[in-house]
Amino acid sequence: MPDPAPTAAVLTQEAQTALGWVVREGVTNVLRHSQAATCTVELADAADGRIRLDLVNDGTGQQAGSPLGNGLAGLVERLAPLGGTLRHGPATADTYRLTVYLPTGSNS
Repeated sequence: MPDPAPTAAVLTQEAQTALGWVVREGVTNVLRHSQAATCTVELADAADGRIRLDLVNDGTGQQAGSPLGNGLAGLVERLAPLGGTLRHGPATADTYRLTVYLPTGSNS
């Protein structure tokens, strides 16, 4: 069973806002660039004290090594000052994953 999602109290307002932008851009990309039947969004504690947000869909809209579009590049710019990172690409032959890591701001 995955760890329960962190509470919003652990995340700064800036981190909450950034995660909102990630979900919005990620889901927009699924709708515009894939033929996905499903898309899952998961927010969890990473083992290293960061927060991990995963968006996974079965539409495989982009290939490995695809350049960042304007939307994803903008997310990278928003995440960087917060210490966040973004990765994207095929997770399996049939799924595509967008993953963001952000520090929680806690000392856990």
